[in-house]
Amino acid sequence: MKVRVCESLVLCVLALAFHGTVAAQVVSGSVDASITLEAACEVNGAPGTSGVDFGTLDYGTHPTLFAQADGEISDNGPGISVRCTPGTEYSMAFDGGQNSADANAALGLRALKHTAANAFVTYNLYDDQARVTPLAVNGTIGPFTADGTAQTVNVYGRAFGESGLIVGSYTDTIAVTLTF
Repeated sequence: MKVRVCESLVLCVLALAFHGTVAAQVVSGSVDASITLEAACEVNGAPGTSGVDFGTLDYGTHPTLFAQADGEISDNGPGISVRCTPGTEYSMAFDGGQNSADANAALGLRALKHTAANAFVTYNLYDDQARVTPLAVNGTIGPFTADGTAQTVNVYGRAFGESGLIVGSYTDTIAVTLTF
């Protein structure tokens, strides 16, 4: 068997350089990227669409013989903080609360129920600090137009004393719906 030897150094180097070398291939194209944004709102700094905490309406502590007590819905400051996409129109509806059947709903009254007895303290909600016109059961406050910053929506309450009230804690839960 005869092995062929390169006769020229230049030819041998060129043969080795091109032997086993494959020309590089290039594939080019593109990637499509996209995002779709929808209007959004957050209440009291919390995003979400259910189970949102709109704040607390606390009338404080009073004797059973009180005439009336005022309060305001608040969460870390007066009012409800609402931040929505700029240009979004929104409003808030407040139902009659858990005890509205025990209050005079025709007058817009809601009721705080005693935690252990069948006793009630009636109250109203208002959208003005002077508490002139009560917000109806399932009444709406707004519309407001968002500017992208946190806006304060003030909701006021007034509880009414009655004869025969008993000592203890009274509570109610009002469902709130923010529509935008």
